[in-house]
Amino acid sequence: MSDLVTGAIGVTGALIGGGVTMGASYLDGRWKRKLAFMERDHHVQDVQRETAATFLRQADLFLDTARALAGVLEGSRSDVNKEELYSRYEDEWTELVTSNSALQVIGPPEVAVAAQTVRRVAGTWADVLDDRYKGHRWPADKQEKQEAAWDERRKFVLTAQRVFGPRLQ
Repeated sequence: MSDLVTGAIGVTGALIGGGVTMGASYLDGRWKRKLAFMERDHHVQDVQRETAATFLRQADLFLDTARALAGVLEGSRSDVNKEELYSRYEDEWTELVTSNSALQVIGPPEVAVAAQTVRRVAGTWADVLDDRYKGHRWPADKQEKQEAAWDERRKFVLTAQRVFGPRLQ
């Protein structure tokens, strides 16, 4: 009987040890999967933040170039070559549209909508500048359209700050 008890204790110990090992392995694998998902989420958030920052930089470049072009078209700046500035302005517009497209694909919905609004309102301001460059008169609401573009840029910043918030981890 002593051999039977010893054998039963050995089998029981093996089952308990195997169960503990299997449970620990399962929990470890589950934790590693959770960490991998968290890492992926952080990476996606980092890419979204960088894409939003790229869009903001491009919006600033475009709006600053548009402001300079408006000054030249108003005649208040004669020290700048109008054709070169207009070419730069067109390039900045293309980059703004491109950076907006990237944000539409990867950005969180609220940020993507805010970026699209900036692009749309900046496009309205750009239409005014394009018409003036072609020799048309300034519209009566020229100033409002320029200010609206900058206002939408500010709203975009606030939306991005609210959505992304500081990442402390």
